[in-house]
Amino acid sequence: MVQDYTTEFRRQALTPRVSLVDSSTYTKYVSGLHDRIRIDLSLFLVNDLSRASSITTTIERKNQARGEKKSEEGTSKQKKKFNSKHSEKRNSISNNGNRKKKSGLWLKED
Repeated sequence: MVQDYTTEFRRQALTPRVSLVDSSTYTKYVSGLHDRIRIDLSLFLVNDLSRASSITTTIERKNQARGEKKSEEGTSKQKKKFNSKHSEKRNSISNNGNRKKKSGLWLKED
């Protein structure tokens, strides 16, 4: 669901030096959306995360009302890890000196 995706995206973006108003953060958010929702979003003049998340939630509700399946953001075709060294540090754990990444938000890189 878009709402779950948006919540997780914002949670991971709340690291030092990651701005929710930065255009690259917005681009990463949009690129991780389901294709159908991303296409519908492109019909709007929007370039900020707050407005985009509001519009995508509305688009998803409209699609559900039409009987379409719920969107699954970050499908395997679209997946790449959110590329932030601060996020990587936060999402990693130490195991006998080896570092393993916990699962994180999957997005296309710029």
